[in-house]
Amino acid sequence: MNYYPFHLGDYAAHTAHLEPMEDLAYRRLLDQYYLREGPLPSDVSATAKLVRMRSKIDDGDSVLRDFFTRTEDGWVHGRCDAEIEKMQDKQAKAKASAQASVSARKARSLNGRSTPAEHQIERTLNERSTNVDVFPRERSTQNEKKLKVVEQPTTTP
Repeated sequence: MNYYPFHLGDYAAHTAHLEPMEDLAYRRLLDQYYLREGPLPSDVSATAKLVRMRSKIDDGDSVLRDFFTRTEDGWVHGRCDAEIEKMQDKQAKAKASAQASVSARKARSLNGRSTPAEHQIERTLNERSTNVDVFPRERSTQNEKKLKVVEQPTTTP
């Protein structure tokens, strides 16, 4: 996932107690979770390396324990899983809609609205109708209005 909804109010309410490095660790953990669209590695040192916080492994460990749940698959986050599921549902609906649209366009093109492939008309390039004069010999002035030119006297000071 290259995008995820970030709710500032929810985040601030749940993370107000964190120290700056813990806050950074949590944001990076969230980013990695969404990029992977699934659990983080269960090994704390591997997860710390993943979020570039090996020197602050204690901060990462405390954040993991506060906000994530350790399972057989790794560290999971309920809110992230819900957002990922919403996104995947939306993608599935968009894909189904696109496929239905393509099918409808194909059906329309085969039901007589468009020329079938075996009856295509070939047109040569740059061919013009024989009764069209590309360069008219006389200029039409029917719609032109004549402008009256009024000269203004010049005054010298």
